[in-house]
Amino acid sequence: MPAEAQPGEHSIVATGRESGYSAEATFLVRTDWRQRGFDAAHAAFNRYENVIDSSNVSQLEELWTRDGVSIRSAIMISEGTVYLSRTSLVALDASTGDLLWQRDFGRLMYSSDPVVKEGVAYVGTYNDNFFSQWVYALDAATGEEIWKSAERVGGYTLTLAGNLLYSTSPYGSLYALDARTGDVVWRIDDLDATSVAVKGGVLFAGECGGVDDSLYAIDPLTAEVLWTTAMGCVTGLSATASAVYVNTSSYLWAIDSGSGEELWNAFTGGVTTAAAADGSVYVGSDDHYIYALDGATGSVLWRFGTGGQARSDPAIANGVLYAGSEDGYVYALEATLGLPLWKVLASPSTMAVSIVDGTVFVPSLIDGVTAYGLPVGPEA
Repeated sequence: MPAEAQPGEHSIVATGRESGYSAEATFLVRTDWRQRGFDAAHAAFNRYENVIDSSNVSQLEELWTRDGVSIRSAIMISEGTVYLSRTSLVALDASTGDLLWQRDFGRLMYSSDPVVKEGVAYVGTYNDNFFSQWVYALDAATGEEIWKSAERVGGYTLTLAGNLLYSTSPYGSLYALDARTGDVVWRIDDLDATSVAVKGGVLFAGECGGVDDSLYAIDPLTAEVLWTTAMGCVTGLSATASAVYVNTSSYLWAIDSGSGEELWNAFTGGVTTAAAADGSVYVGSDDHYIYALDGATGSVLWRFGTGGQARSDPAIANGVLYAGSEDGYVYALEATLGLPLWKVLASPSTMAVSIVDGTVFVPSLIDGVTAYGLPVGPEA
């Protein structure tokens, strides 16, 4: 598939050199955002987006808004459907915002960020004291239950890598489930994991709430602990081929993914989960700034000031960084220099945006989601 192929259906015609016969095949291009932070590494980098860039992002306009749907999660998009959750899992048509289905999980139950892959939507559920913790696999097209975990297996956050679904609980164990059946493959007790990431065949898990909160590197197949590094309370992490980026209450840390050794740390005062792309790392901070740091050294490349705490996890696609602030705006910045390109009044919250197939999905003002895209038609 050519890298420049735009989203949608495309046809390829091949002709035999000797026979002269021709055959035509149709393929569909999509750049789905299937779990929080785009993929299991959670670096929030959609490397396949090729529609919106720094030259046209200023032209974004509202395509549709869907209000009145309960949203607390990141926004996932898969095969033309938007998935979001809070006390229920909701599926919307990505082109129109129309409600396709909604699955409720019971009174006073919350749900995790959903994960969607190959026609299955996974979601964890929990209550205020995290006692009732279940994981569900639902038919992504209908919301019908495929399986429910046979035991309480966390459900606070979910990460899918291959056929293993990792489920965390801040007051319990780290679980690996078979994504096809829901069976527990392994568990590690007394690991108060709040976030995990998978990169390079290694599972990284960060603790918050334990006696000695640490970052763990784990063999995802055997659950063998490869190394640990004391960190303090880990509130988020993402990974690249060479480093794990760990945010604690006031610092961003870069940890060598092979050894667990500290590479650098940077004080920014309450940082978000880091986005990483092309050698740079991006975070929002409670000091009202969005930062770009050199991924190798931690030195500040640029910072952009907002009117509130920048607590929305940044996301990057095609040279544009998207990040929200509690001033109510979502900003699009040129990723290399931090120049402002576009902003929109959205939701003053910690929820992140997602960028898929030339559409930017943003948490809306009234408990919902708004889709923005480039103008279409003769007037464009």
